[in-house]
Amino acid sequence: MADRIDTGFEMEAVKFQRLMQGVVLLTALFFKSMLLVYFMILIMVAGIIFTAKHAPFAVTYKKLAKSSETSKTIEGGLDLSAERFACSLGTSFLLLAAALNYYNYEGLAWVVVGVVTALSLLAGTVGFCLGSAIYYEIKGKLTW
Repeated sequence: MADRIDTGFEMEAVKFQRLMQGVVLLTALFFKSMLLVYFMILIMVAGIIFTAKHAPFAVTYKKLAKSSETSKTIEGGLDLSAERFACSLGTSFLLLAAALNYYNYEGLAWVVVGVVTALSLLAGTVGFCLGSAIYYEIKGKLTW
């Protein structure tokens, strides 16, 4: 198992994964559906276990958007450990939201879900992942 993603096609699959997580969570916010939040917790746990390359939405993207040309290699690539850390962080916050909802702090739970939604949509559209940035800061690899 490789610890980096270094092709453009795989990077697009990871961005799709992040974007779809945000869309599902946005739908959960709109309909106030904790069931969708629980579903996203399961999807994100699958992403932690199988890495970002084999996460459910990334695999869906790869099957739908089959690359007809050889993807260009991206210098540096994406560290899968950073992705796994970011996904773990997001999952932890969603579990916190589920616990808050269970203990009747529904308003606060939806605020936490909203923060995770916003950060996931940001990572999917712009490509900046706060969880990965925190990982690199902890590891001392982030340069400003």
